[in-house]
Amino acid sequence: MKLAMTICLLASTVVAVDLKLLVSPEGAKIDTDQKAKTVATQSGIKNRVFDLKAEESPCAVFLFKTGFLVKGFAERGDRIWQVHFTDFGKAVTRIAWVNAETGVVKFLFLEKEKMNSPNKVPENIGTNAPNSQH
Repeated sequence: MKLAMTICLLASTVVAVDLKLLVSPEGAKIDTDQKAKTVATQSGIKNRVFDLKAEESPCAVFLFKTGFLVKGFAERGDRIWQVHFTDFGKAVTRIAWVNAETGVVKFLFLEKEKMNSPNKVPENIGTNAPNSQH
C-alpha cells in the first residue's frame, strides 16, 4: 500500500495543472494543493473508499468557500479543496472535497465501474471519511 501511495504522489507532482484559487488558503489546516491531494488519497485508501490504480493520480482543481452547511463536513464559510482523481486520459474517476479548515474528506462519487453496476447504488457516495492526519 505504501508503494502505491508513493507512486501516486510522485505521479501527481509531474502533472501540470492550472490551479484556480477562488479564496486564499492562508491560515487553513490544509493550506496547499499538495496537502489536499495527500489527505484525499490517504483517506480514500485508509477508509477503503477506493483502491488506487497505478494509472490514476490526484489533481487539486480549486479551493472555494462554501455558502451553506454540509452537515458533518463543513460550516458555511469553510474553505474546501476540490480534488479530482484522473486517469492517463485525464478522465475524472472520482472527486473528493477536502475541508481546508478541518481536514475532513467527503467523496462525491466513486469509480465509474462501481457506479455503473446494474441495480446497485454504490456505498460511500456522499459520505464523510475522517482525515487520517488528525
